[in-house]
Amino acid sequence: MVWVPAEYREVSEMKKHLIFWAAALLFQLASTASDVQNAVQPYLLPLPREYTQSEKFVSGTAHIYFEDNWGISAGTADFLKREFQWALNAVFTQKRNNGDFRLVLKKCPASELPSNPEAYTLAIDAERNIILKAANRSGMFRAIGRLLCIIALPPVSRDGNGTIHLPVLTITDAPHFPFRAVTFNTNLGRPYSAEQEAQIRRELDIAAKLGYNHVWLAFGGRWESRRHPEFTRHPAWPVKSVQALIQYAEDRGLRALPATNSIGHVKAAPRLPVIGGKSFYRGKMVHFDELIMDLSHPDFYKLWFDYLDEYCSLFKHPEYCSIGTDEFHRGLSLLEQKMGRKYEDFYPEFVNKTARFLLKKNIRTTIYHDMLASQKCYRKGELYYEEANGSRDIIDKIDPEVLIEYWSYIPSLKYPLLEKIRKSGHDICVTFWTNPDNVRRLTQLTDRMGITKVCSGLFGLRGNETGLVLNAEYFWNPKPAVERTHHFHQACSNRLFALGNYAFSRQPEMLPGVTDIPIPDFLKSRFEKCFSKPQNNICYLTGKLSAPVYFGLSKPLRKIPEQELLAGTNPHIIMVPEDSMEYVPLGRYRVNPPVRRKGFSIYTCKQGKTTGTNRFGHEFPVRNGILQAGRFSFSAAEQQGGNMAIPDQGYVVSSHHVLMEREAHPADFMQSLRPGRRITFYELPEKIETKTVSLALPEKAILFFWMPLPVEKRRGNFLKDPVVIEFSLGKNKFRLTGGDMFYHNRTSQNGWKIWNVSPDSMTNFVFAVETPVNTGKAKLQIKVLPGGRIAGLTLLGMSKATRTELQK
Repeated sequence: MVWVPAEYREVSEMKKHLIFWAAALLFQLASTASDVQNAVQPYLLPLPREYTQSEKFVSGTAHIYFEDNWGISAGTADFLKREFQWALNAVFTQKRNNGDFRLVLKKCPASELPSNPEAYTLAIDAERNIILKAANRSGMFRAIGRLLCIIALPPVSRDGNGTIHLPVLTITDAPHFPFRAVTFNTNLGRPYSAEQEAQIRRELDIAAKLGYNHVWLAFGGRWESRRHPEFTRHPAWPVKSVQALIQYAEDRGLRALPATNSIGHVKAAPRLPVIGGKSFYRGKMVHFDELIMDLSHPDFYKLWFDYLDEYCSLFKHPEYCSIGTDEFHRGLSLLEQKMGRKYEDFYPEFVNKTARFLLKKNIRTTIYHDMLASQKCYRKGELYYEEANGSRDIIDKIDPEVLIEYWSYIPSLKYPLLEKIRKSGHDICVTFWTNPDNVRRLTQLTDRMGITKVCSGLFGLRGNETGLVLNAEYFWNPKPAVERTHHFHQACSNRLFALGNYAFSRQPEMLPGVTDIPIPDFLKSRFEKCFSKPQNNICYLTGKLSAPVYFGLSKPLRKIPEQELLAGTNPHIIMVPEDSMEYVPLGRYRVNPPVRRKGFSIYTCKQGKTTGTNRFGHEFPVRNGILQAGRFSFSAAEQQGGNMAIPDQGYVVSSHHVLMEREAHPADFMQSLRPGRRITFYELPEKIETKTVSLALPEKAILFFWMPLPVEKRRGNFLKDPVVIEFSLGKNKFRLTGGDMFYHNRTSQNGWKIWNVSPDSMTNFVFAVETPVNTGKAKLQIKVLPGGRIAGLTLLGMSKATRTELQK
């Protein structure tokens, strides 16, 4: 059976069938030969150009006879061997016996492949041969990555007798965009630790499997400069560790490129001359010892160029160097005073001097698009989104050799700044984040514009799962088959689990009910409506779940009548869409406040015909408690959202927080905001007690938790304690705070590990906690603090942590 993406064929009646299987069989094992196609196909990510699947698996021993007719490096060979050992507990041998698999790497003429330097073929036949062919080294790396994805998939297995079962298939493939990068930014700017280095290596493994071919490594000031030790921020990466990580990436087909912050994000940059002072930060004036680099210092450029020279020399003849020039607006006025000039003059000067210095070393400079903005925006110290950006006056002052890195968090109809940069003639790299709709729209626009460089902007976002996987698909196929896109926002993170990172290579078997504490009656109906029956399928954790343990507020919350709501007398409220498990605390809000107020507001007809906001944020109209049709999008200079018309006998809920990742606001549950849906407001109690439960554990367990809302640290007096849950196993304790801790699979402490299960950005998500080894008979104590109770924290179930479920 040959299956070709919609990009290369007409979508037939098979479409509906494939949609069904992509959702229903994504994480179920194939039980019969007829299930092979449907079981394997959804996991092939990114989508191959051509894929032929037979109706059977081939079985063999766990010995792999390896023939390297290509001459890969020792590091690449080790990558292959290690992944086979992890996924299938298989070992490589120098002699083939009956029943062994044979893995062959071959060089073939380019004429046998698609016209693409990264083209390859991969075949697994009924004679137990695994043959990878490519004409170029880059193509062989892509073939190896694809093979390592396949052997880690749930349908592939090793049974109790040590027999390996692989699908018989043939893949002919090549990527669409030639430059596909991943950015490791703030995660490298943090203090060095061996654990952090190990985590980044795991993420590089994943990027290589998913077909990326470049990686930006932003060590910034966190490496031990030998020429200028005073530049270094400790704890720092030893030079040997930097070079080892670069080689590690290169051995996986990831071209390592240097990146660093500069003027603005000084704490992640080298310790060059800086200016300190006060800046408005999170609602108040704060003094910073280091606020902005001092470009007026007489030795600034000498020191800056010396740093760049030493830094770039650590890499292997890099083609590009990324200079992070974003967000220096907080100290901009201080720097302008000291320079005696406006940033419209000295910012292009900084970029061009840097670019000309690096160009002498055959290195091109890349910059973020942020500071290509109007003077007005930065004088006000505003963070803004794409549509508010862009000043051709500055863009035209930047040397044409500079590559501009355009990024976007959110969907747009026009992406006007991208068009401005394209018309300027500069080379562009488009950086994507994790919003599926944004990635789809922007990737296709990028392709239509003829832009060939794309980047997955993982930055410091939660765990990186969604961005790595989602972007990999669209970088490979800007127009993937329609049926695959329907389930990305539910499935992409879980697919990454199958690829391995404290990951489920097999579906976890839930233990019997852990307690007899029931779900309260007022939530039962929502569970029944939101999760399928009888499997209790939640975020693709299928099978019979343990009896859920609900830690949320035990009494029904008081509904707030509309008249009371519009009076603005309730200090702390939450908003809940009908038949949704998602909700968000609005906290304190105001009715008809002055324009441009940050936070939540409600606008009534007393305000006028429109809200008058016209500022980034979300707004949606309500009449008689029912959501009305409107634009649920970010407001902008082009008025895509914002300044919304206020309905007669109704009101508009308006949210104007700065970033989705920092504050909970209506953007967190946009999937639930549909015209015609009723929303209800509830009052939160002023005092909330903690709640505790004790559980008996196996030697090692995985606990699955669900929360409708991740509680943020930055709540002011709304939540004084940022800790939302505390685990105790004997004397071993583990405390989790709201916000970022929930989103990073790097979180590890005293044997406890946490990772994300469901991929949705800020809402209704499931996370898993792996316990330390329990050699005694200590019971697990789970204490949920007020933040976790407000968020409706629920223990869904518990599974034994065994090697068949976990990577490492």
